[in-house]
Amino acid sequence: NTPAVAASSTIEHSGQCTALRVLLAPEEQVTKEAIEEMLGPENTPASGSASEYLSQGVFTGLLEPAPANDMGGTFAPPGYTSHPLLPKISYRLRQGLPDAPIGERLAAGSNEELREHWRQVVLDIVTPTGESIDSDKTADDVAAWLIKHQPITLTVNGATGDLEYSTATASHATAAFHANAAEAAAEWAASRQQTRRNEAAA
Repeated sequence: NTPAVAASSTIEHSGQCTALRVLLAPEEQVTKEAIEEMLGPENTPASGSASEYLSQGVFTGLLEPAPANDMGGTFAPPGYTSHPLLPKISYRLRQGLPDAPIGERLAAGSNEELREHWRQVVLDIVTPTGESIDSDKTADDVAAWLIKHQPITLTVNGATGDLEYSTATASHATAAFHANAAEAAAEWAASRQQTRRNEAAA
């Protein structure tokens, strides 16, 4: 959904933990032209202060002046492309999820650290490696990746179509997510119990 991607990636000029940082999309639909249209002026408010946006009831868009960030200004990080019309937006096309969990299938370069780029609009557009976007393997990989990078989230493997969802595949993805989440929660609980025992013994 084009407006949703533009809105999610520029929310409060990417100053919210809910801002979109990585987009998984079908390879046949991912082109430079499609990405730049998706993030272009038709879908992205491009000027205005925070107070001006608030007065209009708008929560997403590019702020002017740009907010301070760890890069000291607005420019594309190494390896990213600046949008030709909105240079405050940077994107990169890639195969495989960045900084994927150990044990998952790793595409070239996918083991690099995933930087948040706080207060920058930076988007990685990812296509699955060797699998269709709605395959069970892709859903499992995404679920494991989300647990590592965004534990307060849920992956649903939806069938093709804007509003159509496959109960079977959605249930599979949800089950995979909960199975991994339950394992992580159990490890955390065991760690907390051990910490308390150590503190009690000290």
